Amino acid sequence: MLSCPNLIIAGNDQPLMKVLFAGDTHGVTGDVIKVVKRARTHKAELIVQLGDFGFWEHDEMGTTFLNVVNDELARHGLEIWFIDGNHENHDLLNEQYAETGRVRENIRWLRRGERFELDGVTFCALGGAGSTDVSYRTPGVNWWAAEAISKVDVGIAAEGGPVDVLLCHDVPTGSPLNRAERLDQPNWVNTRQVQSRKQLDAAIKQIRPRLVMHGHMHHARYSSAWEDYDGTRYPNILSLSSTTKGHGNGRPWVTATVQDGTLVMHNQIRGLRSSGINLLDDTTDKMSRRYS
Repeated sequence: MLSCPNLIIAGNDQPLMKVLFAGDTHGVTGDVIKVVKRARTHKAELIVQLGDFGFWEHDEMGTTFLNVVNDELARHGLEIWFIDGNHENHDLLNEQYAETGRVRENIRWLRRGERFELDGVTFCALGGAGSTDVSYRTPGVNWWAAEAISKVDVGIAAEGGPVDVLLCHDVPTGSPLNRAERLDQPNWVNTRQVQSRKQLDAAIKQIRPRLVMHGHMHHARYSSAWEDYDGTRYPNILSLSSTTKGHGNGRPWVTATVQDGTLVMHNQIRGLRSSGINLLDDTTDKMSRRYS
């Protein structure tokens, strides 16, 4: 029997009202410090990062990154909750932090299938993705096979039933950002990407979130719900770019107010009609006609 990690619920007496969501940070200390300061400027009380955070604790620079970021978070009274992307040391995460997810005092890994609730909005984390450049990487040094989403991950995530928001790193196949295979990679690399993405689709079909938020593609975009060939309705999708200079297209972070079951975006992003929209409202058209 598969079991979901413990549900984390923000207490009603101290709700986490404003959240900053960030895209890929790739272990760049300066970029994460900027995100932390931006969160403080915008009065966010939590940072949720959508994978490729930069967990490389097997490496001296990776350890320094975690320690410096943790100190900066502590100085501002903030935490980062990150999901794993395809560029993390998954083996070390699973070996040392699978029980609690607490990587540092102010840094928490949201394990695959982990759920939490913020003031009436439910979230489920499902990190992982297939790398596009495996042939240029070294196993156990800068690539780990556990990066891909598995059937076991999907089973754990789906066990808790529907959620409002699915937090993932990879992109659903129905997204306009779902790119074609890379010609400079062997077939097995592209096949792994496709298989991992199909597992994400399977999770979406079972969990039935109202919104999917993801990173990985280094593009920021909002997309409306779509229907699959079998008539299954899939959710709205919000993608965030990368904070790494020269590696992103569009906004790498957004802030949103989470209150009484609503998730209201405070920033404009490509494809979204305007800011100030409740992304969990299924009764209004949120797409900008410019990008439809």
